[in-house]
Amino acid sequence: MQQGFIVEIVNSTSEAQEVKLFADSLPDGVLVNTMDKAYNFDTLQMIARQNGFIGDSITTGFEDGLQMEIVNKDKTQKIKLQGRYESPEIRINGADEFILVTSPPNANFYIRLDCFN
Repeated sequence: MQQGFIVEIVNSTSEAQEVKLFADSLPDGVLVNTMDKAYNFDTLQMIARQNGFIGDSITTGFEDGLQMEIVNKDKTQKIKLQGRYESPEIRINGADEFILVTSPPNANFYIRLDCFN
């Protein structure tokens, strides 16, 4: 069964910020919530640590492309996301498996991770 979640990332600072979904903590001036505001960063981090998220694609509506890194324990894959990125398995466990997004200054955008069970 395919499902997923959409997170909105808001960077209200005048500098690029690195956001680890959903590991560590957020930099000052950055907010991460699901689009429907049902879950904030802390709740999503708790879910990631308890159950983990496993997906096969990431999507964004950000027009200029987002610099991202998919970190899986000791391996890092750098991508520039424009539209959709597909992979056999994208894992987030809130510790050593996460997605590192470099948010542009004064940006408001979303990313969607399509998950499967």
